Amino acid sequence: AAARLLIDYCGKSYQSFPRDGSGPVADVLNMLRHAAERGDLVARAKLSFHGESEAEILGALSATDDPWVVERALAKVARLDGPIAQQVHREVFADYTVGKDDASRIKFMAARWRACELGAACGPNQYHELSQCLYLGNCGLGMDVRTYIQQRELSGWQFELMQKYLAALDARLAEQGIRLGGGR
Repeated sequence: AAARLLIDYCGKSYQSFPRDGSGPVADVLNMLRHAAERGDLVARAKLSFHGESEAEILGALSATDDPWVVERALAKVARLDGPIAQQVHREVFADYTVGKDDASRIKFMAARWRACELGAACGPNQYHELSQCLYLGNCGLGMDVRTYIQQRELSGWQFELMQKYLAALDARLAEQGIRLGGGR
């Protein structure tokens, strides 16, 4: 069921794309790279802000109200070792024994959660949740994204840490004059 929904979501079967990276996939990636080089915010987000500093990504956050771009930017900031990311990590995770993988997952889920709060398409059967079902057997078909995060992705204490992480992140961003979904 998840495979059918995922194929319907994408509009193509996986066999439609060459495995060597040629054809339409390569063409799209080249177009994205060129658009990102010209500063296109959506292209930069699609390429996960590759090679950009925390300051550059914070600039992107202040320049957008697009929930998907916010999600991608927050996910990238969480993976970087910049000053804001380090400060928020210390504030939230220092008092807990949380492994690096768990902290990363909590931060990724926080980015998804915030995007939902900002108006992203977070109804049932979204791409990430369908992939988790198909590839990992973590199925919550029919759940909206936030319910899926709370019931399938994170334990109770991880969910609490995610809420603390979002509050700390909001506070640090506010110090920079950034309000998510509303710019500066």
